[in-house]
Amino acid sequence: MLKIRFGQKENPLQLGSVVLNCYILENKLRVLTLNSIQKALGYEGKSENWVIEFIDKLNTFFPIDSDLVAAFRNAVLIEINDIKGKRIFVESIIESQHFIRLCQVIIKAKEEGFLNIGQLKHAKAALLIVKTVEKTSIEDLIDQVTGFTRYKIITLERFVTLLKKQQNDTAVDWIKTIPIDFIEVLLEANHLSWEDVQEKPSTIVDLFHEIIFSRIENDALDAIRKSKPKRAYTRKNNKKQEIGHPRLQEYILILNSLLKASGKNWNIFIQLLNKTYPKQNNSKIIFIENKEEIVPYADFNSKLKTVIFK
Repeated sequence: MLKIRFGQKENPLQLGSVVLNCYILENKLRVLTLNSIQKALGYEGKSENWVIEFIDKLNTFFPIDSDLVAAFRNAVLIEINDIKGKRIFVESIIESQHFIRLCQVIIKAKEEGFLNIGQLKHAKAALLIVKTVEKTSIEDLIDQVTGFTRYKIITLERFVTLLKKQQNDTAVDWIKTIPIDFIEVLLEANHLSWEDVQEKPSTIVDLFHEIIFSRIENDALDAIRKSKPKRAYTRKNNKKQEIGHPRLQEYILILNSLLKASGKNWNIFIQLLNKTYPKQNNSKIIFIENKEEIVPYADFNSKLKTVIFK
């Protein structure tokens, strides 16, 4: 069975009145328990196979993509520990994206008149779920509620703190203002993970130097060095404060565009970057390896658990 990296049974994802038990697995899949999916769709019975039977019946006269049908028929099992670690629950799980796709299928079936009166409540529930995840993806919501988003922020801040101790260069402090999503794309393009930010910091420093500090225009780098990042906080309207430096933000947007243009192929990306932003004569940032304690996923999850539920 696949192991859980992030998530607790006692800390589900809430979408209005809908409650979904969610987890992030060791292979980085964002998943939901089949049981909570059924309840989210308005099923009030005790059958563990209701949604599968519902899909099969609907599929007889309203064709559903075979991979989606297979995903629910072949649900994977995982072991889930309770908050005290004394009980183990074995539950079927479904990828979060498959759940959203099923909701869209149910909505479309209702619009085209393929649902009976008793099934309309499932379409109503599906519509509420789809509308809820229009602005923020289901994956991002799962990352937030399971603590994975917090883990990434803490990992990046800790990385910058260690780097600042070694560098007499205020520019490195601005690394923590680079969007997490962009850093994640960089890591994936180089077959790296957030664990590597802790375990292989010199590799990450080389990456930042290669695409940012060795190429950004000298006047932009000077402007960045003369200022300090603002402290991040969330305003009353839940909008995050803008803490990035305008010149660095502009450069990151260009890098992001080049990454998309390259199809996230790193070799093509570097070729485009060499033409657009040739390397400057900037001093190289080097990370000196040390034996600082890292915070692995499992430990972070345990500490998060004690904070939330103590």
